Amino acid sequence: MMRDGAPLPTLPIHLALQMSAWSSSTIASACLNNASARSKKVLEKQRLAGEVSRLAKSRVEALLKGVGVYQAASYRRDLPEAPAVWRRGTARLLDYSAAARADNGTAARPCPPVPILFIPSLINRYYVLDLQPKRSLLRFLAQAGAMPLVIDWDAPGPLERGYACADYVTDHLAAALRFVRETTGQPPVLAGYCMGGILALALAALFPHQARGLALFATPWDFHSADMRAPRLNPAALARARQWLSEMDSLPAAQVQALFSLMDPWLFQEKFQRLSTLTPGSAAFESFMALERWVNDGVPLAKRVAEDCLIRFGQENLLARGQWKVDGQRIIPQRIRMPVFVAAPRKDNVVPPGCALPLHRLLPHSALCEPSGGHVGMIVGRKARAELWQPFARWLSLQRSI
Repeated sequence: MMRDGAPLPTLPIHLALQMSAWSSSTIASACLNNASARSKKVLEKQRLAGEVSRLAKSRVEALLKGVGVYQAASYRRDLPEAPAVWRRGTARLLDYSAAARADNGTAARPCPPVPILFIPSLINRYYVLDLQPKRSLLRFLAQAGAMPLVIDWDAPGPLERGYACADYVTDHLAAALRFVRETTGQPPVLAGYCMGGILALALAALFPHQARGLALFATPWDFHSADMRAPRLNPAALARARQWLSEMDSLPAAQVQALFSLMDPWLFQEKFQRLSTLTPGSAAFESFMALERWVNDGVPLAKRVAEDCLIRFGQENLLARGQWKVDGQRIIPQRIRMPVFVAAPRKDNVVPPGCALPLHRLLPHSALCEPSGGHVGMIVGRKARAELWQPFARWLSLQRSI
């Protein structure tokens, strides 16, 4: 878990961006003054130039103040971790139904709960699904009578360092699915968040009779959709990207964060300017700290996983083209016949609607949920309970009889 005072891995990038904006605004102001030296409105333009410069400076100062507050804060996530019931390599399976019973002091329910095998992204840690006591999808589902189990991937170890995405499916996830089936006596619902949804979908395709349903939360599919913010590389740049990845053992978490920041480079500034206005210890302050610590608590990607995500999926669009193979089988959503819950948030900048919605259209038995928030706000935002948690719980209740 992230320690107090942990650094912000992308801070140098964003400081450089802000300083560049400040210096460029100053240069533009000087050019404006020179160009308008003969104008009757010289004074007005000089005042405008001064305001532009002061605004740019104030933004840098607010950013630095927010960063200072963040780094000085003593926030630590204090939720008790759910017990681990299965391990393989560096991966663990955490049982949140047991955690809920411990929280509430209640005995097991007489009716067997529906098991849900949650598969988070390999990039960020699982606990965005259990961020704070009142912002925990996993604990909400456990209290609603389900049996949520979540994979905690952790950093790749000796077993996983040579893995591609398909290897995680055929090795870790296939074994975890067998464990859940054997210990609960029931086929689980497979639930994937973001990149974890890709893995969950592949697992459902490979083992169609071992699961009772599939849930996909902000799962990317068409990486060439018009609303994708990630840049498309020309052949020369793509060759350099391949060479860059081939020279590393894994893709560090800081570099993964830097790539994500390119999708919305000004978001960092907006967030930390807001933090500078919050009262330490307030609910808003604690919520900000909880989420931002999670954002910056990433893990490295195994080299072949990084190649899948950045090149084969992101640039070559293998998923939407139906060319991704797992254990020799092409992963075709149209062939998945089980009930599916698809959540595609309307304001998602990471997996925009055009990237996620094709899955709803392709899957034959898909129910669509469109929360109003973004990629993470859908899971932990103020409207998450009403717009995602409860709709998913209602859909889940329909799967009890399957």
